This record gives sequence, structure tokens and C-alpha cells, in this order.
Amino acid sequence: MKKIIFYCMTIGFFGAINSCCTKEYCLGFDDLNEIQLLNFTANDVDSIGLEIFVSGSNFTNRIDSSFTSANGGTMGDKDLIIFMPEKISKSHEYKLTLLSTGQVYKLSNFEIRKEECNCPSDKYNVLDSYVLNGQKINSGSLTISN
Repeated sequence: MKKIIFYCMTIGFFGAINSCCTKEYCLGFDDLNEIQLLNFTANDVDSIGLEIFVSGSNFTNRIDSSFTSANGGTMGDKDLIIFMPEKISKSHEYKLTLLSTGQVYKLSNFEIRKEECNCPSDKYNVLDSYVLNGQKINSGSLTISN
């Protein structure tokens, strides 16, 4: 009888702890599929070559390539977004070429960290840093500035 009471109390205790957590979905690195472009004109980013490489290949072992463009939230918006054809992956490197200007941007070495989401036991991956054209950027979002 004591074991049953102890068992019920234990379940009740852990049930009460879990009920305090808000079960909201936390967006993190595993959901990242966009790159922000700051201070570019619409003409600069109307045609972008996107190449995806195997991580660690120094942009030599290409997996895929496509063409895309960046879009703004409103007409004349200078903060534009590239929506990637797939989610960003640590196992890839990305090369973006702005066809109108010839500018090239290389993204690699994505580092992530675990953060708490809702409850202490609920963790998710957050972008901690990445390398843009050889320079380490400490940021939780992928941003390229002109």
C-alpha cells in the first residue's frame, strides 16, 4: 500500500511540474531557412546564384545549385530576405553570387548551442555563430550587410 501511495505521489509531483511549462514551439537553427540582406537595393538582389557545398570542402564539392531572388516585406524595403530552397544545415556550406553586381558571399562553419525552451528539460538548437567570407560572425540569425 505504501508503494502505491508513493508511486501516485511521484506521478502527481512530476505531472504538476510538467503542467507549469508552456508547451510553445521554439524556432531555432533546425528551422532556419532564410538569410537577411541589409542595405541592398532590389536591383542588386533580383537574381542570385545559390550553390550548396559539402561542409569542410572549402567550397569545392558542390551538391546543388539554383537561382533565387530576395524579397522585402514592403515596396522599397532595403531589408530583404532570401528564402532558401531547404533548411540551413551544418553539413553544408553556401555560396551566394549577386549576378547584377558580381558580389560573392560564402557562409560556412555554423556553430550551434542548446538553449532552454519552455522547461529546463526541453532544449533546442540555436545558431551561435557562422563564418561569412572568412570572418566569424556571432549572431543568432544569418545576415549579410552591404
